Amino acid sequence: MKLSEQEAKDIALKKYNGKVVDVEYAMENNVPTYEFDIFVKDKGHEFEVEVNGLTGEIIETEIELYDIGLE
Repeated sequence: MKLSEQEAKDIALKKYNGKVVDVEYAMENNVPTYEFDIFVKDKGHEFEVEVNGLTGEIIETEIELYDIGLE
């Protein structure tokens, strides 16, 4: 039984209270995963949170930092 996107999103938002700006769904090592980019206003940047689609476990989190003006 896999988690719905909403269930996975709720798990990610419990860890980082912010606004989901992007969602991706992928298979990694035969495990369905949801990847959420969450903008946390208090911190001023986005966190990428990967949630295991089977267990609901947070697999990985990364801080997304952008160099504004360098594109």
